[in-house]
Amino acid sequence: MKLVRLSALLLAAVSLAPSASGKDRAEAATQGADTIAQAQEQAAYIIDNHPRGRFRWGADVGATIDMTGQDASSYDISISLGYSRKWINFIGFGAKASFAAGNSSRAFPLFLNFRTNFRNTPSVMFWDVRGGISLAYPGDNRSHTGAYGATGIGFYLARSSTFSSHILIGYTYRQQKPEWAPKDFAPTKDLHMATLKIGVMF
Repeated sequence: MKLVRLSALLLAAVSLAPSASGKDRAEAATQGADTIAQAQEQAAYIIDNHPRGRFRWGADVGATIDMTGQDASSYDISISLGYSRKWINFIGFGAKASFAAGNSSRAFPLFLNFRTNFRNTPSVMFWDVRGGISLAYPGDNRSHTGAYGATGIGFYLARSSTFSSHILIGYTYRQQKPEWAPKDFAPTKDLHMATLKIGVMF
């Protein structure tokens, strides 16, 4: 980012020079814009495709919409810790907290997380997949554990050499066995949910 600021200052100095012709100033402006674009691309490469690998951590907030009609739509927050190198934008593990919007039930998935753009150069889009288990507390003084999985397509919003932000649209699955339903309630079904979240990674 220091290179970006330096390029901007040089561009301003050249454009204000009284001895430069209009053509010279236009050429200098074009060269300065190219330099800034190259510096931004290099910053994106460092954060998303580090050639030697680096430790990374991030967090997401968002919501899931229950598509099975079981009143399980929720607000979510998650955090992940891991590593990135070249085309592996991120690999690690994480934890998530989901709080139902219409009742007192909640779930706490624990998962492995993998993210990639399938190439060694920066791109706007990436694929994210998670898999693990979910600790569920349906609000009736009981708890149970089932499989958890999620996947989606993400889009970067901003990137620098140390930080990136993104938005992700995807699908979330949580296992629920019929016998987990409280007495006199309809049997529970596996949850299939649409997911929208925004996140950051350092």
